[in-house]
Amino acid sequence: MAEIAHVHDVTHRIALTLKTLYADDATFQAVMQRLARIRRRFWLSVAGHLLPPAQRTKSRYHNLRPLAEYGRQMLAYLDQPDTTGSGQQGFREAMAWMCEYRAFFGELDEVTNAVTEVERLIKWHGLSTEIIEDCGQCLATVSTEKGYQLKFDILVYCHIMLMLPRMRDTILGTSDILESAFGKYKNYVSCNPMVGITDLALCIAAFTCPLTPEAITEALESVREKEVRQWGRVFLGTSLLRKRRQAFSESQKCPE
Repeated sequence: MAEIAHVHDVTHRIALTLKTLYADDATFQAVMQRLARIRRRFWLSVAGHLLPPAQRTKSRYHNLRPLAEYGRQMLAYLDQPDTTGSGQQGFREAMAWMCEYRAFFGELDEVTNAVTEVERLIKWHGLSTEIIEDCGQCLATVSTEKGYQLKFDILVYCHIMLMLPRMRDTILGTSDILESAFGKYKNYVSCNPMVGITDLALCIAAFTCPLTPEAITEALESVREKEVRQWGRVFLGTSLLRKRRQAFSESQKCPE
C-alpha cells in the first residue's frame, strides 16, 4: 500500500454536489427539456442567435454556468418590448414560459456564481485554513435552498481535505494542470491510438515550465537521443504499436 492520501479535485467534487442538487430536480429537468425543444424549433430561424446553449451529454453538471447566464440574459431580453421589428415575435412568444421560472434561474445564478468564486479561490491559492475562511465569506451571501445545500457540502469537503495526513499547510486542491498536460500529450499521439505512452511522455515537463532559447539549447547539447531511447526502454517498456509490428513481421517471415 502506498498510503498516499487522496485529495478530491475541487471541480469534480463540486460537480458531484451539483448533480445531487439538480439531477432529480423536476424543475431543472422541465427547463432543460423545454430549452432543447426551443433549439430544435428555431435552429434555422431568424432567432438562431438567441438560442439557448447546447446541453452536454457528458459532464453536464460541470457546465451549468452558461445556462444560468442565458437565463439571466434572456429574462432581461423578454422584459424589454420588441421595438426593433426584427421578426422575432414568434421566438419571444415561445420563450415567454421562462418568466414563470424566474426564481429557478435566480437560484441557479446564485449557485453557479458561488461555485465560480470557490473554485477560483482554491485553484489559485490551494486549500488551507485561510482559504476555507475566504470560501465561507464568499458563501455567506447565499440565500436560497440549493445555495445553502451547496455551502454546507463545500465546507464539509474543505474540512475533510484538511484532516488528511499531509506535509504542508496548503493542499493543491485541483488536478487541472495534470489534466491539461496529459490532454496535450494525448493530442500528440492521437493519430495512432496504439502508440500508448512512449518516450514522448518526456514532453509533458515542457508543458509546465517556461521554455527559453537558452534552456532549449542546453537540453539539446546535454542530452543525446540515445539516452532518451534508453530511458524509455527502462521505464516505459515496449509500446503496443511496436509489439504489433514485431508480431506481424515475424508472421510474415518465410519458413526455411
